[in-house]
Amino acid sequence: MNKLLLVLAILFLLFCGCTFAPREDASKQSLNEAHADSPAQPVVATASHSGIIPIKLNDGHGQLQVHKEKDETIYLEFHSDGYDRIQARVFSADSLANLRFSQIVLPNGNTDGPFGGRMDYILPVQGIYRLLIHENLMAGDPWGGYFTVEINLLN
Repeated sequence: MNKLLLVLAILFLLFCGCTFAPREDASKQSLNEAHADSPAQPVVATASHSGIIPIKLNDGHGQLQVHKEKDETIYLEFHSDGYDRIQARVFSADSLANLRFSQIVLPNGNTDGPFGGRMDYILPVQGIYRLLIHENLMAGDPWGGYFTVEINLLN
């Protein structure tokens, strides 16, 4: 009877140990944060509970890999930090990717756009900006997949 209980206890511990998956970190890193430790392993950013992906820029520069579903709008947020111009591009390894910067939301709530896969824009005020990325509804089908955003802030 003791041997049976011992065998059952061992089996139970093995079963429990094999079924626990590692917990996923609730806050995803941007690529520029991941590059500090391991440039060969990009981290795919996901939106926070608010639906916004913050971009951490180093000296006005940043790159981020994002996954998007079909018909999903991606909201990226950055602070202008004294810069007065943005140059950005969105691209994917998928040649059929139908992506563009659909709008920029200024700190005062005003919007501008649409843009294409590249944008060069004067930042009229300092503060937090949002870039909206979505398909070009006039130029193709809804698209989902992985893409990269590069941002360069300039004076």
